[in-house]
Amino acid sequence: MTLRSSFIAISLLIPTIGMMAQSKTDSVQHLKEVTVTGVRPLIKADLDKFTYNVAYDPDSKSQSILEILRKVPMVNVEGTDQIKVNGSSDFKVYVNGKPNTMMSNKPSEILKGMPASTVKKIEVITNPGAKYDAEGVAGILNIITESNIRLEGYNLNINGGMTTVAQMASISGIMKVGKLTVSVSDGFTYAKPPKGYQETERTTFGANASSILANSTYKSKAPVHYFEMESSYEINKNNLLSISAGVENYTSKSWNDMSTVSTLLPDYQMYSYSNSHYARNKINGYYAGADFQHSFGEKGGNIVFSYRYMSAPSNTDGSSIFSNISDTNNTLMLTDMQTKTDLGIRENTGQIDYTVTLKRQHTFSVGTKYIHRTNKADNAEYTRPAGMDGAFALDAYRSIDYKQTTDVAAAYTEYNLRLKTLSFKAGARYEHSSQKVSYPGENLLGRPDFKVDFNHLVPSLSAGYRLGNTQMVSLAYAMRISRPNIWNLNPYEDKTSPTVIKVGNPDLETTTSHGFSLSFNDFRRKGGYNLQIGMDLSDDGITEYSSLNAQKEMVTTYGNILNRKNTYLNLFARYMLTKTTNLSVNANVAYTDFKSSMAHLHNHGFTGNGNIGIQQRLPWRMTLSAICAYSSRSLDVQGYRDGNTMFRLMLMRSFLKEDRLTITLYGYNIFTKELRIDDITEMPDFRNRFTSIRRDYRNLGITASLRLGKLRERVKHASKSIQNDDVIQEGNPRTAD
Repeated sequence: MTLRSSFIAISLLIPTIGMMAQSKTDSVQHLKEVTVTGVRPLIKADLDKFTYNVAYDPDSKSQSILEILRKVPMVNVEGTDQIKVNGSSDFKVYVNGKPNTMMSNKPSEILKGMPASTVKKIEVITNPGAKYDAEGVAGILNIITESNIRLEGYNLNINGGMTTVAQMASISGIMKVGKLTVSVSDGFTYAKPPKGYQETERTTFGANASSILANSTYKSKAPVHYFEMESSYEINKNNLLSISAGVENYTSKSWNDMSTVSTLLPDYQMYSYSNSHYARNKINGYYAGADFQHSFGEKGGNIVFSYRYMSAPSNTDGSSIFSNISDTNNTLMLTDMQTKTDLGIRENTGQIDYTVTLKRQHTFSVGTKYIHRTNKADNAEYTRPAGMDGAFALDAYRSIDYKQTTDVAAAYTEYNLRLKTLSFKAGARYEHSSQKVSYPGENLLGRPDFKVDFNHLVPSLSAGYRLGNTQMVSLAYAMRISRPNIWNLNPYEDKTSPTVIKVGNPDLETTTSHGFSLSFNDFRRKGGYNLQIGMDLSDDGITEYSSLNAQKEMVTTYGNILNRKNTYLNLFARYMLTKTTNLSVNANVAYTDFKSSMAHLHNHGFTGNGNIGIQQRLPWRMTLSAICAYSSRSLDVQGYRDGNTMFRLMLMRSFLKEDRLTITLYGYNIFTKELRIDDITEMPDFRNRFTSIRRDYRNLGITASLRLGKLRERVKHASKSIQNDDVIQEGNPRTAD
């Protein structure tokens, strides 16, 4: 005879919602006829963030972090595994308050291979205050792994799984001896989906109207590896030292065989050719940091000194070989090419933060931060005439080196008031940034070196009023800025495809945005909901856009050309239908208006995404869950991208004492084999359709998780640490689906 033991936690913290959405506890024992059930708080709502307590979700024993994110308020994971926060893919990922470069660059690739069993909670920070970098993101996902329980010993988690398209394995452990705590995690994912299909159709209008039709098959493989270590040493009750380090590796290889035909409308074929393209993209991430926290006592506050080093070198090698060339008018000039691009990002960051709380109601924070960041891009191109077997020669005119150095100095102050029914937070951050751009090497294009300085005073404000024990209404405003990344800036012209040119814009400038939101929360014992309405405004935003040059080649680049107004409505709801059945809904609806002075572009319309999930506990320690996710077409200033629908069914079974072994069977999109998505670009002089068909959409798999040892303490962290959230992600090749 056993007893299912759990507890009901009722928190009356201000400004947090005291009665929060509930989840069944994962502590399970059985009685022959009597089962005593309880609930634990699963979701907590604050003024500027939501917290999802992953440790209280039974699914965390067998699912990846990516799967758990489908349940987190304000987060949607599409059928293509693209993650959106507050309806936008412009967000950052942190681990224990520290930026994680690889996760931010390609979050779905990393998070789908990381077990949720190593995570305590996930914070969704939708209104970053003054203590965060002013550079703009739609939101921050902060993955928390620490706990404050003080038990010695060790804990080891071993996870493995296999699907029809990938394999994954991970091991994580934590050990505490005296005042020293060390945690280590290591994981590997290998994905090799079946061949996919792509088609591009472009039609030009006006005089000499023409069309281009290109069909291709492609295949790829991508191993991902990560290793992270964290340790803390409690010197005494007033001093804590924390150290963290990590290595992350991502390598993708792709092969593409394409056939292209160009026709002068209505039916005169001008040329055709075949093209074989190979690319290898390798991105590494290395980081190390230390935090020292000193406490001055209960009334004296605490101060944190932080340092962090980050390096993200990457290189891309590619080749493009042509064959079966037919050129009716002898106007087509094709060259075989080999390309090599070395990109590098290095950061050194120092930070000091001081926080003090007076009379439990007033909290003051001040801090300063300095970042020295270097971006570089070395591009080399080797060519030969198409159809020849000779050696490749360096094209010095098209090979270019680029370097950008950015120094950011910042200072902030923030005040937080907590009363019985009212909570208030206000802050301001000043940032001075200096950017230097140079072109080392021969620089045959004659681009000039230049330097530019920016100054920004960034305010933030949020207020909440508690209507009752379970209800709160809150209002927030924040100004954000964004800086372009190396993929946006790199001036190298990628002509791998002879009809498409991709090039960065080294003249991009920082951009500003303003966000307003009004939220209402009501979380009770059996569930609750959050309703949020808001608006985002930005001028001169950085966006990707395409145009035709004189040779009717489509040129894709970036510019400060976007005026964006986005009005949105978010809904999260979770309800316990019965003692063993939970229902959840997570949805976002938005009306977005895009305008640009370039060619008088204007696009607008409604978009939406969301999911509905149900979880049913069964006898014999089994759990059945199902989730359906939908994403409508997404808009940009020149067109749209098709949406998609995803369905997942999962059956989980626990074994051994204390449920130490968990085995899960699951299926994705068992009724749909392929996924077709069209990207449409429309301009007055041309229309381009890019179609991608994935043949790995249906996916079956099995995972197993084994827990050994006995320890509940996690690594202690300083109350404040370095968070760099300043660089936008658009253009990063690893953020593509």
